[in-house]
Amino acid sequence: MPESLCTCESLVTLTLSSSPNICFPKNISFPRLESLGLTQVEFRDECWYEQLFSNCPVLESLLMVSCTWSDMKSFCISNPALKHLIIVNADFRNCALKIHAPRLEILSYIGRVAKDYILSSFPTLVKAYIKFFFEEDGAMWEQMIDYGAVVSKFLQALAHVANLRISGPTLQVLSIADGLLNNLPSFHNLRKLSLIDEVTADKALIALLETAPNLESVRI
Repeated sequence: MPESLCTCESLVTLTLSSSPNICFPKNISFPRLESLGLTQVEFRDECWYEQLFSNCPVLESLLMVSCTWSDMKSFCISNPALKHLIIVNADFRNCALKIHAPRLEILSYIGRVAKDYILSSFPTLVKAYIKFFFEEDGAMWEQMIDYGAVVSKFLQALAHVANLRISGPTLQVLSIADGLLNNLPSFHNLRKLSLIDEVTADKALIALLETAPNLESVRI
């Protein structure tokens, strides 16, 4: 990547598709960048991407599609201006995902469940679309419980959401152990709930409904 592009002061929207991997310069600064799209980008160096997000002070929209995280123990998305975060075909199975976006309004996550989630509270969250994939074939009971614990931790950060779309398998993994359902947050702001895919986890669904006292509509 030319350094002149990565320090462009007038750039407002940037979309990058990378196959094979793009090599970014160390000096990255987008003072006016509002929208960033990354497709098939392979993250390896922990330095450049932290600088990428932190040096976009007005970034409002971040889209990540089919990106990979090779040999990384953690990946951090931290930006106080971020409002829309969409992650599609994510594979964090060996990596912890950290998100700090206190102004986040829309969150969409479709992909494999991460090794761990470290998420700040999202007090302004309006919409969330959550669809986790799990390695169920050959997975041990203990592994499924670990999946459930990670999903439960993820949902804790969505406590302020008003419109939630969630997949059946995501709920099902929560019903592996009763303790996981007891850790669901209270969704006092939740007005609309949509269940996607096949829903077979009756116990988890009932537990979720009981945490949303102001729920107005449910779509299955």
